[in-house]
Amino acid sequence: MAKPSSSMIGFIDLLGTKESSRISEDKFYGAIRKFLFTLVSELRELDPDTYVFQYLSDSAFFELKTETASFEFLRTLRRRLFDQRIFFKCALIPGQLRPQNLDRDFLEEIVKENSGDYLAGSYDFDAIEKRLHGFFFSDETIKAYLLHELYKGVGFVASDELVRQFPTEFVKSIYYTSDTFKSANSFNDLKFSSHREVAGWSEDVETEFSVPVGWTESSAFIRNFISSAEIAAYKRGSYAKYYIPTLISMVRSSDFSTIQISDKSLEGTPTIYRRIINDARRRKAVGNLKGIFDVQCVLLDEILNSISKLLSETDISEEIQELEDMQERVCREFILLPRFKGNIQHSKPRVLSPRNRETFLETIVRG
Repeated sequence: MAKPSSSMIGFIDLLGTKESSRISEDKFYGAIRKFLFTLVSELRELDPDTYVFQYLSDSAFFELKTETASFEFLRTLRRRLFDQRIFFKCALIPGQLRPQNLDRDFLEEIVKENSGDYLAGSYDFDAIEKRLHGFFFSDETIKAYLLHELYKGVGFVASDELVRQFPTEFVKSIYYTSDTFKSANSFNDLKFSSHREVAGWSEDVETEFSVPVGWTESSAFIRNFISSAEIAAYKRGSYAKYYIPTLISMVRSSDFSTIQISDKSLEGTPTIYRRIINDARRRKAVGNLKGIFDVQCVLLDEILNSISKLLSETDISEEIQELEDMQERVCREFILLPRFKGNIQHSKPRVLSPRNRETFLETIVRG
């Protein structure tokens, strides 16, 4: 097995800057300055020896040491920018940036490499060096840029190689390759924090009137992100396709092990469940957001996976019956969602496994 890379390369690029510039030059300029301020603010938390950033107006190439602090830095940067409704996409791959200043020696080397020594004497390298500024990077940066270009969504996309080296830092999601939402590709997203972004319910919380640590912040974060998706969808319905992948990642990052049955509903559900499922019943906009069905399918998939895991770990008949009752109750909660039952025939295997789809269908038939 290959030794894990000690560093990763990223290319981060702000989205919507062209649209912002058409609406307002001040809005465009302000978004870039906020992006840079947020970046600089979060870099204070990192050891100076663990990163290199080359900032380019509304984008940046960077190298980070592959350690816990670096992954937490990226999560916090995402959360702070998304909270300001500043969206980006960023590709992550293992490798080294190796930035090279465009100094005289490097420029002379490039000229000789491409035209031979006989032409090098005709260049005024001193003058060029004074007025040509920038950096030359390793060939690995091209891989990061190409991965960034392939991804159609907001937030992070990581290479399979990086995920194999650090599997607990990432989750699987999908992004859409058409405006119809019918065709999609899998991708790796940076896992969301269970403390500040997709908080789960805590068994230490005795009533619904008190909330776990991080719950309020997490709920506000998800609500703000969904509002951004709704605003984009009002401009054009297919724009939701850039936000749905992140909502799916939030679901895949959440903990569903604390769910319990109550007389009237499920208790102990994480923030993302309450924002997507409960709000879909109350608010027309969430329920009508194009692609929200896929998010609901992932929620059902994750909950049924969690129950199946618990079933495989027990042979006590009372516990088995309780878990089977919970499984049926979960399916009935989803049956009540607008249009969910009618759309189930169109569910994608990447968001709802064939096994869990069968479980849902058997519950419908029994009902």
